[in-house]
Amino acid sequence: MKSYDKDAFRKIKTILADVKANSVVDFGCWNGETTLYIADIVKAKRIIGVDGSAKALVRKDPRMTKIVHDFDTGEAPVKGVFDLIVLSSILEHVQDPDALLKTAKAHAKPDSLFLIRIPNLTAWYNRVSIMLGWQPFHLDASCKFKGCNPLFNTHLYYGHVRSFVPCSFEAILKRHGLVVIKKSGIKLTFKSLWKSALQNAFSLTPNLHSDLLYLCVQKKKRGK
Repeated sequence: MKSYDKDAFRKIKTILADVKANSVVDFGCWNGETTLYIADIVKAKRIIGVDGSAKALVRKDPRMTKIVHDFDTGEAPVKGVFDLIVLSSILEHVQDPDALLKTAKAHAKPDSLFLIRIPNLTAWYNRVSIMLGWQPFHLDASCKFKGCNPLFNTHLYYGHVRSFVPCSFEAILKRHGLVVIKKSGIKLTFKSLWKSALQNAFSLTPNLHSDLLYLCVQKKKRGK
């Protein structure tokens, strides 16, 4: 587990505390660490991880079936339906988030759950950054350079092609017939005491946190 994801793992465990799922598919699983963590929480027996990077899918674990797939093709990478569908830190990397959400729904049962994580453009540090004339963290300045921001010691390109604020993303979920039943904010883990102090001062609500975590169900059709 990377240090900056410690709070993410805590929030995932909390939001899935009462969830049991026999099957899990993770669209954008990266190396599968989070996928397997989620699967352990919900006691899943069938686990499939899908990612666009073959290099990322090097983790050897017999419990998880790994599939390399280009999400921008619009094609379905898996067959069948699943109890829990995970879209963690993937929607910001695809050209058409609506198409991926539609694909995810095609693999859902009527009572399936969706666990979705997105970066939050309205996070406290992005608000401070814009006010000070610095590059917002979730917006890359170019295809090779993240941009200048003294709050973060990285210039690595993250590859985000879409950005979300809470109200817009929740409107997207509603358009796709997904109902939010739980929502949580994820904080970054800073080694610097002054950065941690700033975060604690400004992160008063989930909408000011670094990332947002949603647990959703499909809206029931009338008459059912």
